[in-house]
Amino acid sequence: MALRSPRIQALSSTLKRAASEADPTDRPAVVPQLKASRPRDQVFQERLRRTAAQRAEGKAVAESTDCKRRSRRKATTLPGLMTFKTMRLQVQCTIADMSGSGARLVLPAGTARTYGDLEHLPTNLTLVMRVDRMQVDCEIAWRRPGSLGVRFLGPPKPLDTAAR
Repeated sequence: MALRSPRIQALSSTLKRAASEADPTDRPAVVPQLKASRPRDQVFQERLRRTAAQRAEGKAVAESTDCKRRSRRKATTLPGLMTFKTMRLQVQCTIADMSGSGARLVLPAGTARTYGDLEHLPTNLTLVMRVDRMQVDCEIAWRRPGSLGVRFLGPPKPLDTAAR
């Protein structure tokens, strides 16, 4: 303490004394939390509380057990092209989000009018990402009007020279 000035030492000792004399019940009032109106909001709030408690303890935040995905999704807006080995058909799409194991593909509004019902497309396809000059073999995991969910069957490969 020899390096501190007498003025700083007096101020720090005053602060220490005030902290030790403070009543622990003199805390600011906590604003009551609003009750969740829907069950899914209650689940979300409980997940937030659990995450906050884990972060406060310094633990790494574990992935939610409610989620069915193996890896985290990343939102993108990459243009894509679906090609089929058994058909000479190429369908334009947008890659809405992607993870390490799959992607969600959004189809343009006129796709159903142009190509007919997409429910009868083959299950296996090749997704071409021209921006990255990559292609990956996929299988359709789920179908909804205007979008498809695909699961990657292998790692991405460089785009064939014929498709460039």
